[in-house]
Amino acid sequence: MSEELENKNPNVQENTGEIIRDEKGRFVPGVSGNPEGRPKFSLVSILKEELQSVPENKKVSRALSIIRKIADQAENGDAASQKLIMNYIDGMPRQNIGLGGEKDGEPIIIQWQK
Repeated sequence: MSEELENKNPNVQENTGEIIRDEKGRFVPGVSGNPEGRPKFSLVSILKEELQSVPENKKVSRALSIIRKIADQAENGDAASQKLIMNYIDGMPRQNIGLGGEKDGEPIIIQWQK
C-alpha cells in the first residue's frame, strides 16, 4: 500500500483537515454525515415526470397510454392485466387469520407461570 492510503485518518475531513467524528466514531455536533443533502432527483421522480410527458405526435400522456393498453389486455382476457387492475381498484384481498387452536377450532389457552 502507498503511504498516502496508510496515513489517512477517517475522522479527519480531507479538504479542510477538520475532525468530523469523535473518538467513538460519531459525528461531532454541527457536522453532517451528508453535506450535499438529499438528492434533488430520485428514480421515482424521474419516472413520474416521464410518465406525465406527452410524446411527440401523441395526444395523451404515456401514463394514460399505458393504462389504456392494460385495460385493453384485461378486456381481451389477459389474467395478469385483470389481476393488476383489480388489485389497484379494490386492493389485495385480506387474509383471514384464524385464532382457534389446532383441534376443532378450540381457543388457544395461555397460562403464565411464575
